[in-house]
Amino acid sequence: RYPNVDLRIIERTSLQLQKMTVDTTLDMALLHYPFVNEKLAYVPIAEDELVLAVSPAVLSEKKKESAEILTVDRAFMQQQSFLMPTSDQQLRTVTENICSLADIKYTAMNLPTLLALATEGLGAAIVPLSLYKRYSAVYPLICMTFPADWNAEWKLVAAYREDAGIGDLSRELIGGLRESMGGVE
Repeated sequence: RYPNVDLRIIERTSLQLQKMTVDTTLDMALLHYPFVNEKLAYVPIAEDELVLAVSPAVLSEKKKESAEILTVDRAFMQQQSFLMPTSDQQLRTVTENICSLADIKYTAMNLPTLLALATEGLGAAIVPLSLYKRYSAVYPLICMTFPADWNAEWKLVAAYREDAGIGDLSRELIGGLRESMGGVE
């Protein structure tokens, strides 16, 4: 359908991708909202719940055997060491908002590394539920939800320069991503 299109997938930090989109190095970037650049507009693609991934070792035997989904509370959060993404990752900002009272123990570049460190009992990690599910066979962690009023949500968006608009090909790509990810309209 588009035989002369050069589609490239580039993995960078959230801030780098924002800058590359503003500089028009990229036509569009897939980012997690909210982001701070006023020159960018966005189109929502998918939403996800954030969860706390912890080693089973931090829970009592009673809680481990419970069939109910565990919900985090402030006291539990304050007892944890937190594994945090680097400061140029958007998830870092979201994580800091959720656990502003927590001590930061480790910093890691990507989410699978955070899950691996959490599996080793080195701390807890706040991650999107879909990622937790994707890696749950590799990293045997306990998933805990946050209270609804903590607004622990994750939105994937396509960001583009507002003054440049968004092309038909980009719109089609966004539609395909929404469809494959069960996203939002």
